[in-house]
Amino acid sequence: HTWDHSSLTGANTQMPPKTPEQVAQQLTDTEAVVRDLTGYEMRPYFRPPYGDYDEATLSYLYDNGYSQTIWWTCDTRGWAGWGAQEIIDYCTTNIAEDEILLLHVGAAAVGDFEALPGLIQFFRDTGYKFVTIEQMLQP
Repeated sequence: HTWDHSSLTGANTQMPPKTPEQVAQQLTDTEAVVRDLTGYEMRPYFRPPYGDYDEATLSYLYDNGYSQTIWWTCDTRGWAGWGAQEIIDYCTTNIAEDEILLLHVGAAAVGDFEALPGLIQFFRDTGYKFVTIEQMLQP
């Protein structure tokens, strides 16, 4: 997802697009921390920050071993200040079969953290299972 959540294309942040070298460094730095903390190898899965992508950045990602771009079905908008109940109400309406919620952590997304127990309860109660991306993509 990148080291500092910077847009690869610059589209959402009005910054210059990342160079191939900058993309590679963002990925390498993030991979090292995730691997050290969890033992998990993130390749081949990637979600572009802000959902910003173009042909060039997809090519950079592919060149670095990221061939599967993962999207979401519901953006909780906790990053925009939505509260827990607002998030629960929004993300439990018109749900998809293979639901992927976009959640954030940190002070800017307190609503996501506070909504998580209610979201988990709702999805469990309605028969959903929580699975990894690898499990979800199995035929």
